[in-house]
Amino acid sequence: MEFRRVILINVFILLIVNTLMAQEDTVNRVDEAMKKTGTWIYYYDTLHSVKFSEGEYVDGQKQGCWTEYYRNGNKKSEITYLNNVPSGLAKLYYENGNLSEQGVWNSFGWVGEYKMFYRSGKIARELNYDDNTLRSGIQKYYSETGHLTMSGYWENGMAKGLVAEYYDSGRLRAESQWMSGRLSGTTKEYYESGSLKAEIVYNNGVYDVASSRTFRNRQDEHSIAAVDKPVEKPPVVKPKPPKANEEAPSFEMFRGTGFRKLYDPETKRIEMDGYFINGALDSGKRYYYNSKGELIKIAIYEHGKIVEIIDK
Repeated sequence: MEFRRVILINVFILLIVNTLMAQEDTVNRVDEAMKKTGTWIYYYDTLHSVKFSEGEYVDGQKQGCWTEYYRNGNKKSEITYLNNVPSGLAKLYYENGNLSEQGVWNSFGWVGEYKMFYRSGKIARELNYDDNTLRSGIQKYYSETGHLTMSGYWENGMAKGLVAEYYDSGRLRAESQWMSGRLSGTTKEYYESGSLKAEIVYNNGVYDVASSRTFRNRQDEHSIAAVDKPVEKPPVVKPKPPKANEEAPSFEMFRGTGFRKLYDPETKRIEMDGYFINGALDSGKRYYYNSKGELIKIAIYEHGKIVEIIDK
C-alpha cells in the first residue's frame, strides 16, 4: 500500500514537471531572427512566483493588449499596443483593484471619451478629447460623494462658452463665460441659498472693475442690493509678496493688484490665495468646499487660466 502511494506521488510530480516544461516551450520564445514572438510573461522575481506583465510579441514588437500587475496580483494596467507603441484602449487600476483611468490612447495622448475614478471606484471626471489629444466637447467633474461639481464645453483644449460650478447640494455655485480659454463676459457667483453673491465682468480675461458688483446674501434674489459701488481702476504696481503674518484676512472683494488671501464673509473660509491683477486672480489657488465645509477641490491658476484642478 505504501509502495503504491509513493508511485502515485512520483507520477503526480512528473505530470507537474512536464506541464511546466510544456509551458516554457510556448512562452518567452524568439524566432529564427532572434526576435521575440508569441506570448511573453515577465516576473518580479527569478523564481517566477509573482507576475509583473504579460502580452504578445510579433516580430519583436508588442501587439495587442498587455497587462501589468501589482505585487499583490491585482491588475495595474491594460494597455493596447500597435507596433510597440501604446495605441488603443487603455485601463489603469488602483492597487485595490478599482479602475483609476479609462480611455483610448493614440500614441501621443487621450482621444475620445476619457474617465477618471476615485480610489473608491466612483467617477471623478468625464472628459472628451479630439483627435489631436486636446480637450474638446463636454467636460464634467464630480465630487467623491457623487455630485457634479463642474461642467462646461471645451474646444481646442480651452474652455469656451458657459462653464457651470455646483455645490454638493446640487445648487448652482457659479456660471462663467469663456472665450479661447479666457474669462469673457459676466461671471455670476451664488450663495448656497441660491441668492446672487457677485457679478464679475471680464473683457477678454481683463477684470472690469466698474461693472462688477457683490451682493448681500438674501433668499429672494429680486430683493438683493449691491453693497459695493464701482471704483476707479487702480494703477498697476510692481507686486511685492507680503511679509509673514503681515496681512489680515480680507472678507471683501479685492479690486487691486498684488498678493492677497480672500475669505468668504459668511463662513470665514479661504476662497482665493495668490497674485491678483485688477481684482482678478492671475496666479494662485481657488478653493471649493462642500455643504459640510470640507475642502473638496482646488483650482490652480496661471496667467488667469485654470491649468489644473486638484480633487481632495
